[in-house]
Amino acid sequence: MTAETGAASSRTATPGDPFTVLFVCTGNICRSAMAEVFARRELASHPGLEVPLRFSSAGSYAMEGNRAVEASAVAAEARGASLERHRARQLTRRRVAAADLILCPRRLSWPPSPPNGCASSPATAWTTPTGVPPPPTPPAPDGSTIW
Repeated sequence: MTAETGAASSRTATPGDPFTVLFVCTGNICRSAMAEVFARRELASHPGLEVPLRFSSAGSYAMEGNRAVEASAVAAEARGASLERHRARQLTRRRVAAADLILCPRRLSWPPSPPNGCASSPATAWTTPTGVPPPPTPPAPDGSTIW
């Protein structure tokens, strides 16, 4: 993962609030889903860690409710994590605003710059596609879009 831009979070945190990391890929059924369960696995392996962390994932073009692909589930299981309960989630402004840090894989089909209103919210590791123009953004099930 590479970071092209980053911005300080505008989210108002109160003492004790967990630091929230949002992993984002295209469909939220492979890369970001695996990143989420691996991050949770790693956090669980450090029981004395006193920093509250929360991990979630979403997809820029996810179909809400889809299960992770079988190859990802098998790979995660082989590495001590489970995608059994994972269901794809669409990236929305609400999810972006709730995150303190957004991490996106390098080959994400993404606009060359962050969506309006997103870059100034959380610290963001935005990446650009490798010459592949993104498809039109479908609306989330609630009718909202992120750009």
